[in-house]
Amino acid sequence: MRRAALKEALPGFFALIVMPVLGFLLCATIIHQFAGQYGPDRQVRSMYAVAVECNRHGPVSTNGFGYWYRCMAEIHVGFQGDFGNPAFRPVDFLSPEDIGKQVPIRDNDERRGRVSYERGADQPLKNWGWLALPFGLLWLVLTGFLARNALNKVKPTPESDSGEVLIWGKRKQWVNWKIRGFALLLAIVVASQSTEWAFQGYSFETNSAVASYAVILLIVGNSLRRGIFAPHVTVTPHGLKFGKGRSLAWHEIRHVGLSKRGVLAIHPHVGEVVTIGRFGDEQVESIDAALRDNGEISYAREGGGAIMAG
Repeated sequence: MRRAALKEALPGFFALIVMPVLGFLLCATIIHQFAGQYGPDRQVRSMYAVAVECNRHGPVSTNGFGYWYRCMAEIHVGFQGDFGNPAFRPVDFLSPEDIGKQVPIRDNDERRGRVSYERGADQPLKNWGWLALPFGLLWLVLTGFLARNALNKVKPTPESDSGEVLIWGKRKQWVNWKIRGFALLLAIVVASQSTEWAFQGYSFETNSAVASYAVILLIVGNSLRRGIFAPHVTVTPHGLKFGKGRSLAWHEIRHVGLSKRGVLAIHPHVGEVVTIGRFGDEQVESIDAALRDNGEISYAREGGGAIMAG
């Protein structure tokens, strides 16, 4: 049974997890290998970079497949080199061969206050990074096709055979999953760029690493907390199941109440009241419908009328 379920889940896992990650790596490979490089520039201004230390990355990284270097460099730009201290910045256009050397650089984007640098000369012409755009679009179409086929093959678990209805889930979060996903992706990218230089005397990289990991832990931890500690109850033809293997038959229950805040209160004939929740709005409706259909007890929903059975 488990083997069959695993076999059925593999196509969906491949389409929804493997394909997006593989597509990102392939697009990053195209961009890193064929974009952002220029030929010799004879008009190098008074700007240069000096590599301090370099780390090699690969064969799989945020820049796709292959090996490459990220170096912490001293950036000397005009007045900084004459009147102030140089700025430290991690760059991708230097290598261990440039450590201690003054490598001419230039600002490749001065729009909207953005400042980024590139090597001023001695780079081959490889301006084909735009190929990542049509490749990415085709990859999205292929991923969507595979995901649709995988989801169409998933067979829903029948609930009518046993008559049991499982209700699981918390209230909706203030921030939807799209915003959380974007924030998580952004934090992962920042963490991958700043971790190697954190706590080594570079304050910006240290602060970026701490902030990004805090966001990652907050989002992932909250998702795990909601998944592990989410309230659940199973309504069966014979009674209610809840907690860790606990159950009560209908004749053992005196009354069941469902509050406006999504809290289910079970009043047994013997013992203390059991409260479960808070459930989300959809779960509240499912509980209400299940109890009305299967309940053989006194049941009342706050603000939604009552059913007296027994």
